[in-house]
Amino acid sequence: MKQDYKIQERRKEELLLISAVLD
Repeated sequence: MKQDYKIQERRKEELLLISAVLD
């Protein structure tokens, strides 16, 4: 369970970085 949460957090960070780059 904890691992799944970590993966979700990581994905969110990656999406934020990508959107920042696209912006």
